[in-house]
Amino acid sequence: MDWSAEECVRVCLHEAYHAYQHVCVDSLSPKQEKSNLKMFEEVSEWKYEFEHYRSASGDSVWWEYAEYLNQEVEKSARSYAEMEWEKYFYESGGSL
Repeated sequence: MDWSAEECVRVCLHEAYHAYQHVCVDSLSPKQEKSNLKMFEEVSEWKYEFEHYRSASGDSVWWEYAEYLNQEVEKSARSYAEMEWEKYFYESGGSL
């Protein structure tokens, strides 16, 4: 597969955010997991989703792909990648 430089950067940003999510999950204590604080609720949800991860491939049917896309770990990674890409693109003057 031939990817553009932009696609490569976006994928790297997305996967870097997954690495961050895993560090957060690995650092979550049992007490924090039961906390009602928003930040711990989000990390607890990531933990659950990583433990019950829904993957999709080119052979997946549409609902499997929808389940994959609708996981919070994927939505937040896509959001982070998009936000950071826009920041990079703006700060670089539109060049890669």
